[in-house]
Parts: sequence; structure tokens; C-alpha cells
Amino acid sequence: MPIKTREQRDIKALRTVRSTLIVRRTATVNQVRALASEYGVIFPKGLKTLQEQLPAALEDADNGLSTVIRSLLQGLYDDIKIISRDIDSLTDELTRLAKHHPRYQALLKIPGFGPIVTASVLSELGTGEQFTNGRQFSAWCGLVPRQHSSGGKSTLMGMTKNGNRELRTLLIHGARAVLRFAAKRQDAMGRWLNGLVARRGKVKAIVALANKLGRIAWRIISGDQEFQLSRAFKTA
Repeated sequence: MPIKTREQRDIKALRTVRSTLIVRRTATVNQVRALASEYGVIFPKGLKTLQEQLPAALEDADNGLSTVIRSLLQGLYDDIKIISRDIDSLTDELTRLAKHHPRYQALLKIPGFGPIVTASVLSELGTGEQFTNGRQFSAWCGLVPRQHSSGGKSTLMGMTKNGNRELRTLLIHGARAVLRFAAKRQDAMGRWLNGLVARRGKVKAIVALANKLGRIAWRIISGDQEFQLSRAFKTA
């Protein structure tokens, strides 16, 4: 792997701290749910819902929460707000740095690529010159199937799950977001993806799409091409 530029290292550092804060916030949210549930106060899933309903629960004098637990939950709620503010600040800084890369806007046009996925790919891939093709990059992310050869015949198995776990997770999340609306799409990507779902199921289709998105990202970064949906998702 080539030595990362200062900008790549900066983005990597921001990503690392941001990920740590997200883990901390998730743990705090889970603690709030667990403590409140002991007193019969149940919050629906979702960070946004919790942030909206917790203040009202703290003000409700008839929901069974004790004075002690109200004080604890208020402190945890304040922690969640502070952590969320810090995450937003890091996200803004991450995006600001990534925008300086000449291929940033081109990558954003790829389905499933938001600012975080784009910045993460840029910070790890750089110019892409360390890989000879997109498949090598996808393999490095752990998005290609393992192969088993016997008697001159090769069989494709599950993902290797080797390589860059964070990028693999981000690409899969991006692919999952794309699949959520695939049934409504009548373009080349919709036909390709819906056909794959029909043949292989949603889980394998998501992984296959993440693999393809990784290959597309490498091609765009390593050259001067723009994303072309009809070309990227050709169907027979």
C-alpha cells in the first residue's frame, strides 16, 4: 500500500474518532432504554424517536419513574446530545476535507454513496494506483466470494470477509439503501438488481451490488470517467 497523504490521514483520523463516538452514543442510548424499561417506560426503536420522547417522559410525573432514575436519565440524555453534536461536527469536517479531492463529486453520483462513504473510500483508496483493477479493490474490502477448486472445477462460496472491514460495512450499507427502492426503479440498475434478487435473494444481491459499487468507485477514482448508470449496469 502506498503512503497516505496528509489529507488521507486526517480523514482517517476523523473517521476513527467519529466511529468511536457513534459506538459510545449507541451504548448510551441502549442504557437509557434498559433503565427506563425497568420502570415500565418503553421507547420505540430509533435514535430520533428516543430524543423526541425522552424529555416528555422525564416531565411525566405519573409514568412511574423515580426521582433517582429521572436524574440519571436526564444526565444520559445530556450526554447523547453532546455526543451527537460532536458527531455532526466531525461529519462536517470530514466532508470539508474530502471535497478537496478532485474525484469527490464524481463519486457522489454513484448510487449508495453519501458523504461518509465517499470520504471513507477516498481516504483509503487515494488515487487507486495500488490496485490494477476494481476487482482487486473489492477483494481488498472482502467483497469477493471465496473459491474452492477440486478436480479442475472452481466453486464460488461465501464472502472472504478479509480485508478492510469498515469499507466493506459501508459499501454494504450503501447497497442496502439502494436495494430498498430498487423495486420502483425501471432503469438499467433497477432491472439488473431486481433480476439478481429474483435469482439469488436479497442478501446475496446486496453483497453483489456492494462489490459492483466498489469496482465502480475504483474506476472513477483511478481515471477521469464519470458515473454512467446504463453502462455500469448492463443487462443481457
